[in-house]
Order: sequence, then structure tokens, then C-alpha cells
Amino acid sequence: MIERFKTLWKRMNADGDPKEIYEEINFKYSAVDRVYHNMMHVEQCLMEFDSVRDYVGKPDLFEFVLWMHDVEHSTNLSFIKQRGISDEEASALIAENTLLKACVSTESIDYVTDRIKTTDHKQIPLTTDDKFIIDIDLSILGKPKREFDEYAKKIREEYSHVPMIDYRNKRISILNRFINTEQRSHVFYTGYFQDKYENSARDNIKRTIIDLSRC
Repeated sequence: MIERFKTLWKRMNADGDPKEIYEEINFKYSAVDRVYHNMMHVEQCLMEFDSVRDYVGKPDLFEFVLWMHDVEHSTNLSFIKQRGISDEEASALIAENTLLKACVSTESIDYVTDRIKTTDHKQIPLTTDDKFIIDIDLSILGKPKREFDEYAKKIREEYSHVPMIDYRNKRISILNRFINTEQRSHVFYTGYFQDKYENSARDNIKRTIIDLSRC
């Protein structure tokens, strides 16, 4: 992973030691409470990205977004409320500061921070790159049952401090947003990921909602 990041940093013409930047990113993702939102998630996103690299407008900056989109992640709602900004906004801020120090252009920084903020999944993506960012981030939803169930287990572990009834209600609400809204006719926004994962994602989501409803 570090060699991939160093190569990306060079392609971006960014100043500074990429090894140090990578170590800072890796430290964030290696927190003990990150059962799912860790470097393995980043690696999985990068693998999905490799198959659609030619479809996005700014592939190097897009890849950097994937490295940074969950660099700040907290399951402590009190902490998030006290911080005053969402995880996505906090991740975007870290990315912005990192790129400013690296003397990357304002236009590139804006591209990165805007894409990171879309991963809150609360807004309808308007650009092709936004759609691919969201689809890659959610690609786990369409994985085979065994892999998806392991993901679901890890998410629950990250929120193990939340009472089951509260977790169940919130999780069902989130999952329903992907399949039961007037504004969203598909789980995935791009034809590529619809063809690849749509049917299996719907099956996984519906099955999970049923299972959670029984808790």
C-alpha cells in the first residue's frame, strides 16, 4: 500500500515526503475502534477504483479522495456533536491541510474536499465522479453473502457501545435510504456498479433489514 501511495503522491506533483504522509494516514486508520473503517476498507475501495479508473475525470485526485474519505471516523455521537462538524467534513479538512502543505493547487484541493463530503450519502450526486465515489464506497453492499455478513458484523462491532434497539432502528433507517426513497431508484448511481452489484446489494439489504427487525 505504501508504494502505491508514494507513486500517487509523485503523480500529483505534491511536495513533501509521501512516506510521512502515508504513515499519518495509516495511523488514523489503525485506531483500535476501527473494525471496518480501516485500511482494509481503503484497499477494497482502491481495488474497485482500478476497474473504473478510465471513467473518472481526474483519476489521481479521485484516488487520493479514496485514501482520505474516512481518515476521520468516530462512532461517538457526543464527540461529533462537540466537534461541530461531521466525519466527512473533518476528513475533508485534514485532506485540505495535507494538500495545502504539499503546495497542491486550490482547484485540486476543492475537487478533493468536495468529493470527500459526498461520502456522507446525504446528497444526490450530480457529477460522474461523485457517482463513482459513492458507488465505490458502497460496493461492499453488493458483495457475496458471506463477505457482506462479515461487513455487517464489523459495523455492529464499531457501534457495540450503542444499545441494540437504538442501533437496529438507526441501521434500518440508513439501509432503507438506499432502496426505499423516491429520489433513489437504485442502490448504485452508475451503470457499471448497477450491472455489477445492484441485485445482490438489494438482496443483502432486504435480508439485513428483516434480520434486524427480529432483534
